[in-house]
Amino acid sequence: MRCNTWIFSILIIFHRVCGRRHFRKFTTQNRCFLLFTLITASGSSALVHAELDIRQRLLMSSQWNETRQHTQFNPGIFAVEQRHQQIALDNDLKLAVHPNVSAATRFAWIGEQTNFTANAGGNSSERDLSAVLLEAELSWHSRFRTRQLRIGRIKPQWSQGFNWPVLDLLRPDRSRPNFDQDNLRQQQGFDMINVRWRQSSWGLSALVATMDDSQYAAQHQSALRLSHEGSVDSSLIWHYLPGVGHQWGASLSILISDASSLRVESSYERQRDRPEFDAQGSTALASDGYLKTLIGYQYSLEQWDIRAEYLYNQHAYNNSEQQQLNQLSDTFAQRLTSAEAAQSYAFFASVNQAMAQGQSSRHGLYLMYTNQRDQGFWSWQQSVQLNTNDGSQYHQLQLGQRWSDEWHSRVQLEYFTGNEQSEFGRLPSQFNARASLYWSF
Repeated sequence: MRCNTWIFSILIIFHRVCGRRHFRKFTTQNRCFLLFTLITASGSSALVHAELDIRQRLLMSSQWNETRQHTQFNPGIFAVEQRHQQIALDNDLKLAVHPNVSAATRFAWIGEQTNFTANAGGNSSERDLSAVLLEAELSWHSRFRTRQLRIGRIKPQWSQGFNWPVLDLLRPDRSRPNFDQDNLRQQQGFDMINVRWRQSSWGLSALVATMDDSQYAAQHQSALRLSHEGSVDSSLIWHYLPGVGHQWGASLSILISDASSLRVESSYERQRDRPEFDAQGSTALASDGYLKTLIGYQYSLEQWDIRAEYLYNQHAYNNSEQQQLNQLSDTFAQRLTSAEAAQSYAFFASVNQAMAQGQSSRHGLYLMYTNQRDQGFWSWQQSVQLNTNDGSQYHQLQLGQRWSDEWHSRVQLEYFTGNEQSEFGRLPSQFNARASLYWSF
């Protein structure tokens, strides 16, 4: 009875979602048809007693920001986010149609309100209500799971568990650094066909995925991943994006002892994460080939995990490029009151968009310790991310509470230090505080 009620409710809401334009993520017919097919299959299969598992989580969060009204790339011309509130329903449905065939879909309804403060003292707010299809797939596997076929929206996670996702080569890059568990859009997958083979300790995965980023001319992208499990786990990734070229990734994971492990990841990408600026402030994407390497070490105590990571990143601006960017920002800031103000606005808008991509540090360190594996009432996580080139730091503290198996809460504090020309010193936020409540049912 519970399954039928939920399916009926989902169909009603789905009809409304597809019929309203402000639900921006379901405006195309193929996405609506994909979700409709999965839900219809779930409803019809439930009638013949197929195994249906429905899990939902309600998320409510509120964040307050202490901001810098003037930064290097915002000399008081853009409004800054002062407060953000969110309520979201995360829905996860899994259907076992046959011992070898299953279907799954994960989608979320997200309601948000953001308050902004302008330099002139004016306040504004934006509200958004959207439905986001995170994942939806139809899966088949052979009797002994040596072969598998997956079709739908899938999110491969090749750099799972690390602060810097070096091996997530698919574009657009939704695996942002400093993973935010409250930002469900970071967990959105790619529309793809994925075939897997497994033989003993070897595995091979091949996929073809669509490209939905307007900055790329290509419509599709392809990838192969060869993996081996043993005393040293390893993987090799090939990624091809038409118009950009061949890109590569590799990883090694070594279990040093029962309590410690070492992991090395490296990727070689043809296109730079960030655009390059010329003397006039114009941008261009470079494609000379760029290396990104991560070395991570983890040590586990009885209830605590301690992790250290080092990142070498050729995508980041070097010293001369950073100096040129500093000079450009000073020049265009002085022109804001001249006849060339429009060009200055365009430059600062462009550079802020560029800074939102990739990582600014050429050499970065990340240190973290947590007891989140502990099933007690309290949990704690503290981390610091350091840009060793400019000395700026990003600190994060999380205090979690486990009220019951269904109810959890979390308080998170973030603060950023550094001079106005450093990675974390030029961010609009100086201090953030967030309170989140989760209800799983």
